[in-house]
Amino acid sequence: MKKMKFNLSLVFNLLFPLLSAFAISMSLPNFKSYYDNLKVLIRVPQIVFPIVWTILYVLMGYLGYLLSESDDTKGEKIYYLQLILNLMWTPIFFGLKNNWLSLIVIFLLLGLLIYFYLYLRKNSAKMSYFLLPYIIWILFATFLNLSILILN
Repeated sequence: MKKMKFNLSLVFNLLFPLLSAFAISMSLPNFKSYYDNLKVLIRVPQIVFPIVWTILYVLMGYLGYLLSESDDTKGEKIYYLQLILNLMWTPIFFGLKNNWLSLIVIFLLLGLLIYFYLYLRKNSAKMSYFLLPYIIWILFATFLNLSILILN
C-alpha cells in the first residue's frame, strides 16, 4: 500500500481562495439582507451562492496548484490577478453598495477570464477546462449585476 505524502502546495492553493473569500464575506455585516432588498430579474436562492462559490474556489485552487507546479509564471500572474478582481467585487458590491463600480470590476474579471481561458487553451488545454464553469458563472453574475444596476 502506497503512503500518501502531504502536499503543502496543494493544501495552500485549495484553501487560499476559499479562506480569502470567507474572510471577506464575514467582514461584511448584513450583506444577505442587502441582496434580499434588491430588485432583480432572476432571484437566486441565497443557498445557491455558497455552494457554487465553494465549488468554483476549489476548482480555482486546483488550477492555482497546477500553475504553481508548472513553469508558467505568466499563467500564475494572470491567475492571481483574476483572483484579486474576484475578491474585490464582494466588498465593492455589498460593502460600498456601488453597483456601477462592481459592474466595471466584473466586466474586467470576465474579460480577463476569457483571455486566461484562451491563453491556457493554447498552452495547456487540460488547465483551461477548470475555467469553464467559472466563466459561465461570472457571465450569469454579470447579468445579475447589470440587472440590479438597471432595476435599482
